[in-house]
Amino acid sequence: MKSKKVRIVSIILMMVMLLVSLPIACYAEEVSIKKKMITVIDDEEQYVEIACPPRRIVVLHREAADILYALGCKDSIVGRSMRMTTVPSLKAKKVVGGEAAPAVELIMKLNADLVIPSGCGSLRYELRDKLASVKIPVLMMNHIVGIDELKAKVSLLGLIMDKREVAGKLLEFIDNYYELVRSRVKDLRPDQKPRVLFLCGHSKSPWGVHGSESTRANKLLIPAGGISVSANLPYFMPTASQEWCMQQNPDIIYYDPFARNIKGGLESIRDEIMNRPGLKETRAVREGKVYVCTWSSESGLWQIVGFVYMAKSLHPELFEDIDPCEVKQEVARLIYGEEQMINDPISFYKWW
Repeated sequence: MKSKKVRIVSIILMMVMLLVSLPIACYAEEVSIKKKMITVIDDEEQYVEIACPPRRIVVLHREAADILYALGCKDSIVGRSMRMTTVPSLKAKKVVGGEAAPAVELIMKLNADLVIPSGCGSLRYELRDKLASVKIPVLMMNHIVGIDELKAKVSLLGLIMDKREVAGKLLEFIDNYYELVRSRVKDLRPDQKPRVLFLCGHSKSPWGVHGSESTRANKLLIPAGGISVSANLPYFMPTASQEWCMQQNPDIIYYDPFARNIKGGLESIRDEIMNRPGLKETRAVREGKVYVCTWSSESGLWQIVGFVYMAKSLHPELFEDIDPCEVKQEVARLIYGEEQMINDPISFYKWW
């Protein structure tokens, strides 16, 4: 009889323990699920909850795509914009339309768990709102210009993709080149820094320049050891005049064409600038110091190449041992590994 009572008590105790443990088990499972999500703040200061890591990314942002490739996450990309065809594996991804206005229906069919829109343009906000209505996370990211901004985005995507160790190695690579340039130009006096007329390739006017709000001038040209003669002009890309440009008499003229496929190549653009009325009388043209490097070399991971090219163009005596062509090959391997590029994402006029 006593043993029977003991068995009953034991059974009751086991049932009580089971009931008590159920909420704990449910809570543990809930915590486990929450650990697979991450909340980040995007460039529009919006909180975005994303699966960590996301498995099905539609990326319309070229610079973000390059970082994802460099992090070893190319297989997580399932959709792209029509112009993103740098390497075969990226070209093979499903096309969801143009960068500015992709088809929401195609994105939905891909079961995307993260969309990264283009880095500029008003239509990306419309895309964000449409995708929000169907619960697809959207990470708004501006164009990545400036080494500090690049490092921040590598860290962010490394966190989202759960690739913090790989991101750390990328940051080390970026820092090595940035510090190489900064260490050689940091002690230059103002009179040792060339005055640069930085013509803006995104302007509709041939006399468009990089103004006071230009990230390309403020975050690349100036840290590379140059002085922008248009730094005091308002806005991002103000329009100067032929007379104003001639009066500045710059030591160097730098131009960043927006188009990648240029008829006649960069040499034809350089020739046009050197023969342009108002410029051909300047010191820069007389001494042949006119440099051309495409707009795309000033953003994302490729800006490492653009930064080095600027530094070598501004101070060739300080960077005789640095070849931007070799840096370009190094960055290509960093992003795409051994995969061969179908088309060249950046180009520059080689003068050395």
